[in-house]
Amino acid sequence: MLLYEQDTRALRIYGAKTKRLLKDIHCVGVILAVEYCQNMNSIAVSLSDRTIIFFDTATIMNQKNKIDRRLHVP
Repeated sequence: MLLYEQDTRALRIYGAKTKRLLKDIHCVGVILAVEYCQNMNSIAVSLSDRTIIFFDTATIMNQKNKIDRRLHVP
C-alpha cells in the first residue's frame, strides 16, 4: 500500500496485511500525484518541480529504489 500526504516529499510504503510502515522514499520535490502503471510495472510520481519519476516496482523494496525513467515537463 502506498501513501503520501499533501505538501510532503516522502512516499510511504506499508504492508497491505500488517498495515506497518515498511519504507519511505524521499523525493527532491513535493509530491503532487502517484499512480501505478501496470503495463510498465512501475510507479509514477509527479513532483512540484515538474518532474515525473518512474520507480521500478520489482526493486522498490531494495535500498536503491531503481528509477526506470525521469521526465521533466517543460
